[in-house]
Amino acid sequence: MLNKRGQEEPTATNLVKIVIAVIGIAIIIAVVFITLRTHFGDVSLEQASSGLDYLLREMESIPLNEFEVVTLTNPQGWRLVYFEENENINIRGFEKPDSLFGKRVLCVCKSKKCNLKTCREIVKPVLEKEESISMEIKLMDINITNNIKNYSFKVLE
Repeated sequence: MLNKRGQEEPTATNLVKIVIAVIGIAIIIAVVFITLRTHFGDVSLEQASSGLDYLLREMESIPLNEFEVVTLTNPQGWRLVYFEENENINIRGFEKPDSLFGKRVLCVCKSKKCNLKTCREIVKPVLEKEESISMEIKLMDINITNNIKNYSFKVLE
């Protein structure tokens, strides 16, 4: 129905069409947001996992009683944390996943509760200045020595 100016007046049918269009647009935006978040939300988790794998490969390649300088780069702001077999929470308050209790573990942690995807079982302790390692990851070089009983880390300044 047209008003005096020749414009169509809102009707229940037009209102329903507008509401359906708005709901459809909202659904499309939500799907795009969820898809992007799912894909890009795990980038830092993947960086942590692949960075830890790289570090462990480098550590395992060092001959006994020798050292190598390894560069850590990402994910920045996370922490490299070592856990003994008999501890679920280390002296700095980081907690390893329950399924890894009884295992010697090296993790890259974003928060105090470490993620299973960014923890790996290791053979020897990882120490810095004779203590279990817990260091913030940033662009840095680390001198790693493969000793008989442990790996010794020293950050190069």
